[in-house]
Amino acid sequence: MGKEELILSENLREYFYQQVREALANQEVHTQPQTEFYLVELLSKFLRLSPEQPLPHKEEKAMALYYLESLQVNPEQAWRLLKYLGDMTLYVTGFFQARFQRKANDLNYYMSLGGSAYRRLSYLSEVYPRTQSHKEIFKELAQNFSCFVDVLSEISESSQISNSLDLLKLYERWMSTGSKRLLQKLQSQGIHPLKDEGSIQIH
Repeated sequence: MGKEELILSENLREYFYQQVREALANQEVHTQPQTEFYLVELLSKFLRLSPEQPLPHKEEKAMALYYLESLQVNPEQAWRLLKYLGDMTLYVTGFFQARFQRKANDLNYYMSLGGSAYRRLSYLSEVYPRTQSHKEIFKELAQNFSCFVDVLSEISESSQISNSLDLLKLYERWMSTGSKRLLQKLQSQGIHPLKDEGSIQIH
């Protein structure tokens, strides 16, 4: 990870922290600080690392296989599979909900799948000592999955980020070109980079 990307990564957390807190308040969702932080980290992670087409069509049906596989492996492997499944379904159904506008059944299916993954994660956190600190987070995500989907949907709509890599690409292009137009786009997202000082301000 280069210096500019590292700077952006840290500031994305601040950016999404503000977005998450505002959306939680608007949706009247009351959550513990640990879960709030978990959502911030989830958004920051997928914004940097997810493919341009999260959950591509060829992978959609395969998502259920993660859950089935988790039933056949040891607790540590199961925990990793279920965490990926829960995080991915929450991110996609929330941040890219427009993809499901004509497929309400698919949206309900993935929300059910994600809720089930977090519910089992909460149980596994009791028997897998290294993850006990996550138990209450996963329990809350499971019980209120649809509420957190709405929270992420509001963030997606308010930020107008149509693709999980848009913000990172936009920043990198501005760093390369110094374009005033690209700078204005960043600023419209509440990100005010200071190129000469190698930092970013979030408003």
